[in-house]
Amino acid sequence: MPQKAATSPQKAAISEEGEPFGASAVTAEVNRRFADRLRRPIDTRMASDVLRRMNNARQIHLVRVGKAFSEALYAKGARAEGG
Repeated sequence: MPQKAATSPQKAAISEEGEPFGASAVTAEVNRRFADRLRRPIDTRMASDVLRRMNNARQIHLVRVGKAFSEALYAKGARAEGG
């Protein structure tokens, strides 16, 4: 279960409430904070999968939809009015 093992450090690396973040920022932070505990560094794809699952579980919310040329952005905390 590699997804389960990576979920905990990724949750810990998520920024403060209201500040938007993407998969690349979470990947960099997880690899920096937990390098000694990870067998191999996580990649952006794995972080993106976990963020999508956390969004579906309503632990974080989507701020900007991802496109081919820009990653999706998420935020912690209450969703802004009108969004």
